[in-house]
Amino acid sequence: MIIDEVANEVLKLINEDLVLTELCVGVRYTYAIVKGKHGIAMGVAHTLLSDLPHGVWLEKKPNISDILDFVSSCNILYKIIGIAMLNAVSQYLIKFGDYKSGLIFNTDILDVLDIRSEDHVVFVGNIRPLVSKVKERTSSIDVLERSPFSRDDAKPDVLAPRIIPKATVLLITGSTLENDTLDYVLSLASRARVKALVGPTAQILPQSLKGYVDLVASIMIRDVEKAIEAIRLCGGTKALLRYSEKYVAKVT
Repeated sequence: MIIDEVANEVLKLINEDLVLTELCVGVRYTYAIVKGKHGIAMGVAHTLLSDLPHGVWLEKKPNISDILDFVSSCNILYKIIGIAMLNAVSQYLIKFGDYKSGLIFNTDILDVLDIRSEDHVVFVGNIRPLVSKVKERTSSIDVLERSPFSRDDAKPDVLAPRIIPKATVLLITGSTLENDTLDYVLSLASRARVKALVGPTAQILPQSLKGYVDLVASIMIRDVEKAIEAIRLCGGTKALLRYSEKYVAKVT
């Protein structure tokens, strides 16, 4: 699957000893902190509460070497934690390595996304602020959402085979990395001129997604301590954005 492949690609790029120093499964986001010789980096992943298995928890903190096993697990808790750790490693590589090529910081995806009058925009995931902004550009929009608690007036994702093939612009939540739906979504997107992975959970190294998506829009967390406190106090995306810098990456 895509997540297994990209995780392998990212982990091959580590050329120093990285240590997982902190991990927390919060109500809205899960975070992981990795430390290397250059400093620390924080990765996050949306906590899919409705999918968490009952009676399962981590009895000890995992290691960086566990990432591949975690992201390929059929246990959603492990997958969420695995994505958070993989994102932390990716952010470390971006922050301290030679992997900033194609990244435009302090930029919103709509600053670089070309939406044409004839486009049909499909969202996989009800990314409310972005949906509202796109509605200012076009009325030809469909939004798919898995969770009934976040659906609003979006359509259930069981309609994906009818909706996604219509897309000429496809915006995909990073949570598809956690629940293994990215492969399925992309398999339906034969007409999509632009495919973008978006949101805080999309912190994975953009180059590792070459051949799958065209754009990655996510955040780099600049004030780690305040972001940690926000997540522990039930903060969501809006809270994280206070302590982060948006970026858009052209995947080349």
